[in-house]
Amino acid sequence: MQALRDDYKAYRKAQQPELTENELSQSVAIAEGQLVIDGLLEYRKRRDSFGVLSLSEDPLQLLMWTHYADEHRGAVIELDIWHPRLRPGSDGGDRYSGLEQVRYTREKIFGLPTPEKMIQVLSTKSPEWAYEREWRLVRTVNMLREAKSSVFLCDFDLSAVVAIYLGARFPANALDSIASATTRPEGAHIKVKKVHIQPHRFELRATDVTDFGWKLLHREHHFGKAADEALTCLPMDTDEG
Repeated sequence: MQALRDDYKAYRKAQQPELTENELSQSVAIAEGQLVIDGLLEYRKRRDSFGVLSLSEDPLQLLMWTHYADEHRGAVIELDIWHPRLRPGSDGGDRYSGLEQVRYTREKIFGLPTPEKMIQVLSTKSPEWAYEREWRLVRTVNMLREAKSSVFLCDFDLSAVVAIYLGARFPANALDSIASATTRPEGAHIKVKKVHIQPHRFELRATDVTDFGWKLLHREHHFGKAADEALTCLPMDTDEG
């Protein structure tokens, strides 16, 4: 609130330099209610002008797989953060894109709802979330594609994808969609890895999908119909512990 008062006071002083300090204070007091309303409306306008894509530094974080990858039935896409399509920057006007490392702190962000301040708000979280090791791609919605009301998509080329990590319970009927992307010329560089759960440790490991395929065949030979269960509870050659 004090930031709103100070900003309005500076504005009135610039408009009417002859006003005394007492007159300025009275003007601020009279306008205080409207300042709050205007400040909230501006905050909402600024907030709604940004879209956020949340990313993590760690593709093998246990809690992230549980919360965001449908309990290992989903996949993780590793992106090249230096790819130009992910870092188009700002044009100096109403278009902005930036990759921000999330700051974990007990202190909240205060101040006028300027674009710079909103970026700070969107890239600050409490320490309880530090395990996510999050980065956020913050982009104005005028640079995104609206899929449906309040849901926006960020398009980028397959050339920005480094690897795809398939969850430990990734469904076999979804493999064709992964294969179709990695067999296209622009996706031939993409590495495909299979995540598996360590049997003796609270830990995940990732194996190249080609190597994983041979190990899976080995398990199917020995375990038959129980191979799916063996897939998540029995160690591979590289398991530790």
